Amino acid sequence: INLYVKDAHKLYRNYQRIVTKTSNQDLSYDQCMSLLDLIKDGRYSEKKIRIYANTLWGKIFGKEKEYVTAEEFLTKFLRPIQKETLLGAEDVKLLFNTVLNKMYTHDDTSMFTKRTDMLYQARFACYLYHTTLNSATATITEEDTTRPLTEYWINSSHNTYLMTDQVQSKSSVEMYNRALRRGCKCLELDCWDSDNNIPVIYHGHTLTSKILFEDVLICVKKYIESRKRK
Repeated sequence: INLYVKDAHKLYRNYQRIVTKTSNQDLSYDQCMSLLDLIKDGRYSEKKIRIYANTLWGKIFGKEKEYVTAEEFLTKFLRPIQKETLLGAEDVKLLFNTVLNKMYTHDDTSMFTKRTDMLYQARFACYLYHTTLNSATATITEEDTTRPLTEYWINSSHNTYLMTDQVQSKSSVEMYNRALRRGCKCLELDCWDSDNNIPVIYHGHTLTSKILFEDVLICVKKYIESRKRK
């Protein structure tokens, strides 16, 4: 994430006021991760968050609907749209309770802050942008391939060959070996034709150095063979 220091401070303070309703209480780890996800995806701003959440709420539950019960949330949103087939109404109430305890908005009133059997529209944005609410993920095993792709963690590597930056870094075959040993299941091979038509790997149109495509394949092969021996 590339941000000017003053901009980062402003974003933090704004988000702090949204979720804690004060500028004195520090953000929790989960709340900081939610903020970083929003910034990284280009989705951050209080106005954008509310507009998106309110638009989605209107399409699913109706614009005039102020709140939904756990059963409504399950049957109209979680099951048909989120594909959360493993959840029941009681699980949804636990999700609602997490939203109530973890996140806060300026729209909160004492009327509904203690209700865990329903979700008010003002809380919907909190639900959408809370990073710890994907409860189905915790129940998935490696052998279960029936769930939506978004529910799986895939250990992947971007620009695997680079040792430092993406502009003038050295490329190294050893970086593939390191990524594999760290458990990466997805590697990036940025392939280009060289002057003598031998495939090479580097960050195209930059000053990064080049390595042979063949050498990377040899590296991967050796790693696979070493794993088989174990």
